[in-house]
Amino acid sequence: MLKTQVSRVNPVSTIVILVLLFAAYFHTPRAEAQTWKQVSDTGPLESMGHGMAYDGEHKKTVLFGGNSINFGTYDYTWNWDGAAWSKVSTTGPSKRSDLAMAYDGSRKVVVLYGGRCSTGKTETWEWDGTSWSKKFSWVYPSSRWDHAMAYDSARGVMVLFGGQDSSGYLNDTWEWNGSVWSKKSNTGPGIRYMHAMAFDIRREKVIMFGGLYHDAGTAYYWGDTWEWDGSAWTKISSSGPSARMGHAMVGDPARGKVILFGGFEGATTH
Repeated sequence: MLKTQVSRVNPVSTIVILVLLFAAYFHTPRAEAQTWKQVSDTGPLESMGHGMAYDGEHKKTVLFGGNSINFGTYDYTWNWDGAAWSKVSTTGPSKRSDLAMAYDGSRKVVVLYGGRCSTGKTETWEWDGTSWSKKFSWVYPSSRWDHAMAYDSARGVMVLFGGQDSSGYLNDTWEWNGSVWSKKSNTGPGIRYMHAMAFDIRREKVIMFGGLYHDAGTAYYWGDTWEWDGSAWTKISSSGPSARMGHAMVGDPARGKVILFGGFEGATTH
């Protein structure tokens, strides 16, 4: 007589496998809807014209200064750690707004230059995650505000361009290497303020877009794109975003892109 052998499934093993499959399903990363959400309503007072930069060494966003109609001009420093704001310093740069700030990844400090409070500022400050230190250079940019600054990680220098001072609008280019400022160029982009700059890590160039200047009471908005290679500015585009000022730009190193958002032109907000 032929006998048929029947395989028996261990019920305990079956339960274990089902539990593992269930856990794997619900713990698999899934794309979430990408939306803004308010994560805090406590911290710095209402503000505009403040400076902000991400401190990669300490994994915190650093905010300094700014002003408001209700509270005047500030001289405080705040950190955002991803969960809450903390006030970390009341000493350092004096009260100011319309300054420029950027993070120096080589020296692991946030660099601040200029700004204004009644008058323009010519000071260079660095934040090391704990305190501010004022830096001295025999040569330095003139007092200014509404300028732009970006860190060139390929060459290890901070690049500053333009802005305005009490005499008018500027189009000079400066670099800070951590010890001294050096003036690099007075040619290239036209005079402007409230423009934006960011570093393109893929092409190793500082990119600048937009800005504003006034002539005989008329406002002129720039819609040009320039790049700085450490020696000269090159105009690379007159098309793309419409002319504007007061926008923001940041480099995305993971994708090798520069991102621009917002701004203002005449009666139009972008």
